Amino acid sequence: MSVAGSTFGGQNTYLYDEFIEAPDLTPQEQHYENLKSFLQSYNEKIRNVQESLRDEVVTHGLYTKINNYSSTNTITTSDPIIQFHFTPIETLHYDELLQTEHAVLKKVLLVFAQLIEEMNFLISFAKNNLYSPLSIFGIQVEEEEDLEGEKQLQFGRAIPLLMDLWNFCARCNLVVKHTIQQLASLYNPQMLKDKQLSTFSSGVVHLDIVYQTLGNLLTVLITLDEIIIQNNNFQHYLTLYKRMISKVMSEPERYGTTKQNAGKIYYLLEKIEGDVLDDSIFKSCLNQAFDETIVYPGGSNNASTPTGNETPVSPTGEVSGEEIVNVTVQRNNVLKQEFEFQLKNYFSEIQNTFQNSLIVQLQVPNTPPTDIEKIEEFIGLTGLYILYVNLWMDHQSLKKFFKQIWEFQRKIPIIHLFGNTVFSPAEFLTTKIPDMMRIIGIKNPKKEIDSDRLRYLENLTKNFPIIISNLVLRIEVFQSRFESNLELIGKDSIALEATLILQGISLANQISYLIKTFFYIHILTGKSLNIEKVNYCCQAIEMLKSLEMSFVKKMTEQLGYHISVMLEFLTFKVQKFLTILRNRLSQTKKKQSNFDIDQLAGVLLSLHLLDSGSPSKKRLTLLKMALNVALFRTSGLFKDTEFFEVLENISKLEVLSNFTEHLYKYTDCSFLYWNRSIIPVFFGSIFENPSKVLQLTFMVKALQDPVYGILLSKRDASTPNGIHLKDGGKSLVDSYKNEIISHLTKNILDPLCQEIETDLRLNIHNANNNNDQLQKRKSVKGEALISTVKDVSLFFKTLQPMKFYDEYINVQKYVENYLSRTFYEFTVIANHDWKNYEEMRSLALQKYNLTLVNSYLPGQTLDQGLDVLEITRNIHTFVTKFSYHLNSNIFIEQPGKTDAKNLHVLNIRHVANSIRTHGTGIMNTTINFVYRYLGKKLYVFSQFLFDDHIKSLLIKDNRFYKEEALKLDNKFPFKKAKKLVKDIKNLGAASSGISYLDQFRLLITEIGNALGYVRMVRAGGLRYIADAIQFVPINSFPDIVDEEKSEGNEQNGPQEGGQEGNTDNTNNSGKVDANNISVLCKNIFSDETAEAANQLHQVVYNMTKISQSSKSDYFKTLETVFKNELQKEQNSHLKNFFIIIPALTLSFVDAMLISKDKMLRSGKEANFTDDGFALGVTFILKVLSQNGAFDSLHWFESVAKTLNEERNETRKKMSEVEKKKKVEDELQTMKLTLNRIDSYKREFELLFFSFSGAKVFFRD
Repeated sequence: MSVAGSTFGGQNTYLYDEFIEAPDLTPQEQHYENLKSFLQSYNEKIRNVQESLRDEVVTHGLYTKINNYSSTNTITTSDPIIQFHFTPIETLHYDELLQTEHAVLKKVLLVFAQLIEEMNFLISFAKNNLYSPLSIFGIQVEEEEDLEGEKQLQFGRAIPLLMDLWNFCARCNLVVKHTIQQLASLYNPQMLKDKQLSTFSSGVVHLDIVYQTLGNLLTVLITLDEIIIQNNNFQHYLTLYKRMISKVMSEPERYGTTKQNAGKIYYLLEKIEGDVLDDSIFKSCLNQAFDETIVYPGGSNNASTPTGNETPVSPTGEVSGEEIVNVTVQRNNVLKQEFEFQLKNYFSEIQNTFQNSLIVQLQVPNTPPTDIEKIEEFIGLTGLYILYVNLWMDHQSLKKFFKQIWEFQRKIPIIHLFGNTVFSPAEFLTTKIPDMMRIIGIKNPKKEIDSDRLRYLENLTKNFPIIISNLVLRIEVFQSRFESNLELIGKDSIALEATLILQGISLANQISYLIKTFFYIHILTGKSLNIEKVNYCCQAIEMLKSLEMSFVKKMTEQLGYHISVMLEFLTFKVQKFLTILRNRLSQTKKKQSNFDIDQLAGVLLSLHLLDSGSPSKKRLTLLKMALNVALFRTSGLFKDTEFFEVLENISKLEVLSNFTEHLYKYTDCSFLYWNRSIIPVFFGSIFENPSKVLQLTFMVKALQDPVYGILLSKRDASTPNGIHLKDGGKSLVDSYKNEIISHLTKNILDPLCQEIETDLRLNIHNANNNNDQLQKRKSVKGEALISTVKDVSLFFKTLQPMKFYDEYINVQKYVENYLSRTFYEFTVIANHDWKNYEEMRSLALQKYNLTLVNSYLPGQTLDQGLDVLEITRNIHTFVTKFSYHLNSNIFIEQPGKTDAKNLHVLNIRHVANSIRTHGTGIMNTTINFVYRYLGKKLYVFSQFLFDDHIKSLLIKDNRFYKEEALKLDNKFPFKKAKKLVKDIKNLGAASSGISYLDQFRLLITEIGNALGYVRMVRAGGLRYIADAIQFVPINSFPDIVDEEKSEGNEQNGPQEGGQEGNTDNTNNSGKVDANNISVLCKNIFSDETAEAANQLHQVVYNMTKISQSSKSDYFKTLETVFKNELQKEQNSHLKNFFIIIPALTLSFVDAMLISKDKMLRSGKEANFTDDGFALGVTFILKVLSQNGAFDSLHWFESVAKTLNEERNETRKKMSEVEKKKKVEDELQTMKLTLNRIDSYKREFELLFFSFSGAKVFFRD
């Protein structure tokens, strides 16, 4: 008998069987269409992400939208952008995996594997699609009014969900029935004579996984029953809806329907109530007929049962075309015995697990944590037991076993199922099989249940602090070991990491069980949680989410590789054991029995499954059943320890291959949605004790779980589950989010703002009062106020912005906005108190690291920096007192030229502000002033080079280089430049005390500073114009480009200051001038309006022209003017200027080294930049057309070569001196020499970079 698959569509529509006609597309075309659809959907998702990230940043006090969050803010979140999934994916079907020649074994395993997969699918479907909508049915937004008829509408919207539930339950009943019938066909006393099936029918092979999966499916049915029973809204809303339909049936014409149609709806409601809503889901599964006569059409060739060897005979004795198979369950004693064995074995496993569980063992610090707990599987065990009782109506055979179950349930009186639903084993057993209570002698089950719960609560409450303290220790030890980098890939390290992963998942499982049990045992007993208990619970939640964070941090590609190695290692250990077992089975007997053949086939199949692929869920299912066959006999083949080691390794394989699924299941805190009353208490305790502020991050993450675990669909994490509401449940998500943020604001953020404001005011108040007044006015109350201020700085030092659903909670930003707004408002009211608030702002930055907005309100125009017009008038003073930085394009005042404590800085923004104040006309004024100034300076420059002493030295050096260039490798010698410096120094010194060469260097630096000032004015003008016309499209003035292209138009067209010539409103081509608004608007607006518009247009036009025109390149203008003058015959003495540049660079480097050294010693003449020298030299070389001549010196290469030779020579001497004794002074001298050489080399490199950058401005 085979079980057909089922499909639950994405639209909550159930299909029993779906038959598809021959497809219109070929497989290749269908594959292409699927791939195309995938790429289109993926492209759409990527586009949405890009658009959301492109949105403008908007910050509003407390929180910031995720898709609008500023990239400048630091966000710490546990949600990784890229998530790794480590679950192996299987692409083969079961019949492809079952590679064995044993036909019967293959047939049996194939049938049960398909059944297990179907049951697992149903389990997964219920958890992902049914649990959440059923749990939140009837929940409404508190702000909405309860309108008349709203409940009926909500139930009407939920009818499709109930229909899906109805179909789902019918499918589950069918699968359970098929599973029991398949087991009855396999464990059949009639099959004992069949040698091929004797291994199974004799009861020596136990398919444990079939019963465990069947128990899990029964757990789902029990859970659905409990969710509906414990949600009173279903019965209440159904009653109202049925009453409404009854009214419609009485007056169908009034509502536009017929009585027959209304009756069908009423009948449907009765069926839903009877089959689904009346505690009947699990009951209907038990009450179905398992004994059945099945007719297979087509004869024995189509028989799919394990018997399959019987030829059907008609009553007349003829062979018919059909096969009739009678499946007997209730009279099958072999199956009954197997069922009893499985129940006892299953219960034994749960008991052994519980002995190592959290509640029992965690009070002992040295007890190792247990493996993955099976306490939740106790629900499935009770379901299987009740199924056993209903099948065979035998209350006496397992009387002793039931007593054990009853005693065991006292240790676990409740088990959390889902959301707000819990399972009470005692109540369940009492309700389903009340006769057993009488058999074991329990007269008053309810009283005994209540007493057991109170006893359990008392014991748990007493030991809860001990359990929490031991848990904290275990978590810290685990995290310190797990989060360490296990870089070595070896047997021991991989085994250790695998052990840690299993240990962490086990800890998460046990903590989750502890928290949920502690919460709901209080609810069932009617006991309230005090603040101390709430804090303990929140501490446990913090540990749970901390564990999750530890795993998330490790989920990288490296861990993926480690997981694969772990799985391979465990697989190898199992393979090693099975290989030995295979050899033993092959060599034991010459003639093998059927048991030997079956066992050997199971071993071979297990080896094939382990060797042919990764341990996916399908392979593990087949492997477990194959091992049940391979290991059913242990006598003389292997030891019990080896058997249990294999089972343990298989269990580890199953957990490690799906550890992320286990992790997120155990760390889910969705139950907090129904326990939100603890949130204000927890937030209040965090504010009262800021040292625990880190718990807030983990609690916010835990409070986010209900959004994705309950309120939103698990299929896409975006579709709301509240289908009973008009908006589909989106309002529930928003309401929950707003409630959490409201609690956070009320209990932490607002008190925190007030606390900090009070602290700042008290500190400033005490600082402003003198000591005498303070002593007189101190009071006990005042001292108490100051002493009660908490150390709330931890909220900003340790707490990062936290993600909550689609928002980020930024505590620091909230407080900063509050204080900035408060200080500003009070400053507006009392402007004379601005100084106090400025001091409070400074104190907030120093004490709490809060950056507040300046609340000072000036009584006059804001400072715009240095005035460009004033600088231009005093350009001769400015270039001597300021140093230029080429890369940043800024001027910095020299400390030695001022007595002020602060230094002035001039940048592009200051220039743009001045141009905005004075107009663009000052740009031309600046050029005129700089032109006159450069003319004076270049005259002095010419006089210096005209001096006979200087001229003779330069001619001498130039002749020397021309004659010795080839011998010098075309590199001007470093020594020759130093000799020139020395020769010029011997000529004497200027009146200021510095040498003539240094005075000449300063002259060139001042020329370069003037040129740097021109560059800055041009950049500031362009910035001002760009800001002023940023909304004006450039293509609005097409004739600007035409003017640039035509030289004639440039000469005859309008100038920068205005428009001249051609006053007839036409351009040169005879067409109407598009730039004359008065012509375009003629006869449309008044003359005054057209003239005003024309003036505005001309201003914008001129600005645009300046920004687009090449005439604003002032360097080119100055170069052209001075080049024509300085290259005349009368200035021929300037032709040797390039030969003095090496000496000038030496002077410049010496001066910079002295200035930078003074910076370290707080000297008055300190300076760190003087790029005006490089810019001045470059300009003069360009004007004199001596760039080629200077490049022929290869001066910077010569310097680098010389310094490297000196460095190598010094190092060589040091190595020789180190061999001697008592040479410390000499070594110290050599080290200083090396430092000097390095400093020279670094300064020359910086000069070379500045020189190269400056040459860019004067390229042809």
